[in-house]
Amino acid sequence: MLFKTTIVKNAKLLFDSKTVVTFDENLEFSLTPQNSGNNNYIFKAHDFKGNFEINKIYCTAGVDIPFDKDTKTFVTVSYYSSYEYQFSILTDIEYKKVAYQYVPYDFKFPLCRLRLLKLYEYYEEFFTLHDYAQLKFKYYIKKIKDDTVEVCIENPYSVDIYDVNKSVTVKVDEFKYESAISNDINLKLAFVFDPFDCHKGTNFPTNSNTTQDYNHNEFYEIMSNPNYADVILFSSSGKEIPAYRCVLAKYSTFFEKCFEESKEFPVEFHIKEFDTETIKSALDFCYGKRNSIEGNEAKLFDFASKYSFTELTKACSNNFEKTVNEKNVCEIIQIAYSTDNESLKQKCHKIFAEFKGKIDPTEVKKLPHDILVNVFFV
Repeated sequence: MLFKTTIVKNAKLLFDSKTVVTFDENLEFSLTPQNSGNNNYIFKAHDFKGNFEINKIYCTAGVDIPFDKDTKTFVTVSYYSSYEYQFSILTDIEYKKVAYQYVPYDFKFPLCRLRLLKLYEYYEEFFTLHDYAQLKFKYYIKKIKDDTVEVCIENPYSVDIYDVNKSVTVKVDEFKYESAISNDINLKLAFVFDPFDCHKGTNFPTNSNTTQDYNHNEFYEIMSNPNYADVILFSSSGKEIPAYRCVLAKYSTFFEKCFEESKEFPVEFHIKEFDTETIKSALDFCYGKRNSIEGNEAKLFDFASKYSFTELTKACSNNFEKTVNEKNVCEIIQIAYSTDNESLKQKCHKIFAEFKGKIDPTEVKKLPHDILVNVFFV
């Protein structure tokens, strides 16, 4: 995206010939001097390359130099010929959108296993990063001396690996660390990367905890194109929503069965219980835009449960644990019990205990008898 940006460049002016001020290969201009007497020189800017305007001129002798934008000239004196001039221009710069992630990882390995190694023996194992399960790192623990092991972590994705304790960042094919065989290995690492700019061919899952806009995900952009849709879903208002069999069948056992039994093309399916926004959010989730569920978890959970979207159901349940509060706990606790989600149940019970006086009593009365008993009498 283009943003107006100020760029600064220092240059030493030639008072007897043309000076070229170059910011980069696409941005430059020339200055030609003219002696106007009494050591005064008029410099005329010309031969502009690129689209920009000169905003400010400052002489490092400590003087601001006024610039006439109409005549594209400024006046200075020869006394300042030994000083540099600082030129500030305003131009459109193309900024690259990024989504850098900082993912901490505690690398631990027990002493009891280290002591089992004989000289020149090694372990070969793997670990993955939280919320990025498809980032799989192979590591080796090698006994290189009688009292020393070496940890080698392969880095096939060329991400930045940061050793937090040593404040060292590496971006190499292999991260190495030596440790005496006297204590557990306990390395505090951090992995820094942009999911869309890492190793090509790696499918980076979207972190559902972030509010980053992942519309630039290539798969999302492809599947959002309705031109080749082979399924038409109709919402409660009758709105047509194009979709794809391959995606619906992958994420929903309900639709997978429907498509096996249907010979129509395109398949038309009426979803009378849910509005357009809910259905589109569910599709966006399937297309890789995981944050599409935020703020709409309850409706999406009902949709996912009715039409057997297992992954979407799980994602909504996970989000409920983060968003449950005294205002929505009566709704969410029923979901917790209907899905037998013990973790969510406990979170809801805690909300009831901590905010008992702030929860709407009319909503509490609507709760099923077995939930009321478990909340208030068990």
